[in-house]
Amino acid sequence: MSIMKPCDPVHMRQNLEMVETLRRANVDFIPMPIRDEAHRVQLSLEAKKVLDEYFASMEVEGAMS
Repeated sequence: MSIMKPCDPVHMRQNLEMVETLRRANVDFIPMPIRDEAHRVQLSLEAKKVLDEYFASMEVEGAMS
């Protein structure tokens, strides 16, 4: 079992900037704790996939209107 490491100030600032960006875009999200860098990468890839799908669906809806 890996133990979570504290978030360094640079990553924390980046995380908070992303939260603000998602909030302004009215994107629903939940905060997710990470275990280590590999887990960060895994969750980031999952988030990217979901956001790509979200924006692709917005483009389709926009083209239909």
